[in-house]
Amino acid sequence: MKLSDGSAVLIAKDKGQPLDYLLAERTTRPPNPFRLSSSSLYVHDMAVVATAQHKGVGKLLMDAAVKIAQANGAAAIRRDSWQLDDRAHGFFESQAFTPVNVIFERTLSRPS
Repeated sequence: MKLSDGSAVLIAKDKGQPLDYLLAERTTRPPNPFRLSSSSLYVHDMAVVATAQHKGVGKLLMDAAVKIAQANGAAAIRRDSWQLDDRAHGFFESQAFTPVNVIFERTLSRPS
């Protein structure tokens, strides 16, 4: 599937009921003095309903994302995840994802 506007929404249904969805966008970044150029399919959001989890539905969804990424010339698929979401990390690692960076945050108090 070629992405005309750079974004994709995938939804799987069973008997008319949605099982999962994935929202992704092709991103490209030109090179600059601090980084190389990159082209990836960034998965903004992904979910599988509880009754369909651990049945291969998420894998099918990710396989479809891989095909879309390849058809659109992306060199990688990227997805961020909350630090404490071990369940999501396990799924992404089972799909051959590896962690590549850590974002540090400092919470600031609001001025009175």
